[in-house]
Order: sequence, then structure tokens, then C-alpha cells
Amino acid sequence: MARHSAQSYDNIGELLDDTPKLSILKAALEAAGLDELASDDALEATLFAPTDKAFADAITALNLTAEEVLGDKDLLTTVLSYHVIPGVAVEAAALEEGQILQTILEGAAGQLKYYTFKGLPRLRTTADQVARITETDISAGKAIVHLIDAVLIPGDEFFSAPAPGPSP
Repeated sequence: MARHSAQSYDNIGELLDDTPKLSILKAALEAAGLDELASDDALEATLFAPTDKAFADAITALNLTAEEVLGDKDLLTTVLSYHVIPGVAVEAAALEEGQILQTILEGAAGQLKYYTFKGLPRLRTTADQVARITETDISAGKAIVHLIDAVLIPGDEFFSAPAPGPSP
């Protein structure tokens, strides 16, 4: 079961400063030039935040170095944008089975699908990747942060809409 957090911060940047296991995410936001956004107390969004272990696993899987990843601003901006649901702070209790979440990335390729497996919350990407939500509902100003165990990589697939009902 994902752990619910009672922690509360003024903004995402303050959370990152106070959470050692999010140090790579903090460095990635800085390298992408998105650190000012993280320090905005008025930012209303949902952030699925990969832990340092998630970043280390992704860097290894992609056969890259941390320096190569942090040096590629376009890659960082795309990948980090895929972790943010803009304009709404969604608490874990409000997430519904099969719910499609639209990230900052436009179009169907920028979607995530929420579901549970054996009672544990998960996200599926358009690259058919799965991430477990390990800690939920960290308040950061007007934003909500959920920790995840994988760096979400967008793909070129899309989630099919439910089949239309019969015509009257």
C-alpha cells in the first residue's frame, strides 16, 4: 500500500530541498531551467515525483550517464513535463480506476493511466511502462506530490476511449 504523507510544504522546491531521496529530481529541474516553477507557491498541479533510485534505474536502463541526461535540456524538459498534471492538485483518494490523466505534454502521447494492481496504485505510460505510486498526498503549496518508483517515459501509443454505446 502506498504510504500517505502528512508532510506539508510551501512549494515543490521546498519539498525537494527537504527530501534527500528527491535530489536527482531537484538537479534535473534545475538543469532544465524549471526550478523557478518549482518554487512558485501558487503553482496548482499534481507532480508524480521519481525518487533518486528511479532516476538511477532509468539512467542505467538507457545506458547513459547522469551527466549526459542532465546535459540534455530538451530531453529533461520532455520527460519532466510527463510527470506533471497541470491546473489541478489531485489527491490519491480522488484518483479513479482507469482514469486518464493529461500531462503537460500535449495530445494522447502525453497521457497517463491510473489503475491499481493487488490494491496498489500504479501509473501506465503511453510506452506501456508501469510505475508504482509509493507515497501519496504530499502538500506543496497548491500542488500535490506523489512519489513514484520509475521515471515516466512518454511513448507513441494512446489509451483507447471506451467504445461508444448503441445509437438510440
